[in-house]
Amino acid sequence: MKSKEWSDMNEQLFTIGQFAEKTGVTIRTLRYYDKEELLKPSYISDSRRRFYKDRDMVRLQQILAFKFLDYSLDQIKELLVDKPEEIKASLMVQREMMKKKQAHLERVILSLDHAAGMIEEGKELDLQILSFVIDSIQNEEMYLEWMKEHLPEKYTRKVEGISEGERFDHHKKSAFLFQSLKEALKVHTPDSPEVQKLTAECIKLISDILGEEGLLTDPAALEIHSGKLDDSIFPAASPFSEREEQLLGQAFEHYYEAKGEKNNEKKS
Repeated sequence: MKSKEWSDMNEQLFTIGQFAEKTGVTIRTLRYYDKEELLKPSYISDSRRRFYKDRDMVRLQQILAFKFLDYSLDQIKELLVDKPEEIKASLMVQREMMKKKQAHLERVILSLDHAAGMIEEGKELDLQILSFVIDSIQNEEMYLEWMKEHLPEKYTRKVEGISEGERFDHHKKSAFLFQSLKEALKVHTPDSPEVQKLTAECIKLISDILGEEGLLTDPAALEIHSGKLDDSIFPAASPFSEREEQLLGQAFEHYYEAKGEKNNEKKS
């Protein structure tokens, strides 16, 4: 009966080039795995030439499998010496991480689709507005949590029920509306007919999203006590500069003052 030592000595040896060709892994990668002590050659000659055996392919397959699952090389090194139950636990953790990455990639693709769709409209969009749209998509869950904490439940239910097509439509409308507001505020005062018309459109858009017609004429329709928002600023990136926000604040104040006066005239 042949001894294990005799069998080992007579196993076929592959040079690093032959092993690379056999496995489809580059020589550079094999050298790197050797350096990182992930996959050491089975035999190194006196002239420092690396040689591999068929059994080394099993180890390489394990490395490549974990690499495909997006483990780092340091993690793979630990996994290769772990017990089966520890590997299972690690796989479950990695699965959750991949699900989060998948959700992130879906958000990135959605942001790209929305941004490209708006640019295809043929209008030049301010970079700050485009960034605002992308931020709104990327952090949608955070904004929804903020709404749940600060707004009446009926509004959050309405927002949660918006379809993907409606969401894109809202993003597009708001982007072009904000663009028009930015341009109008460069040449018109907040109480001008031009800015007031856009202010009304902005409130109408908010009303459509939240499903509250009363917002058109009554800011109190939101049912928010001003003190409730004093210590918590809405976490969205702004599509406007600080100066533009000041002017918009004046535009909204004028809009509601004018609406209030008209309502009083109707009552009298």
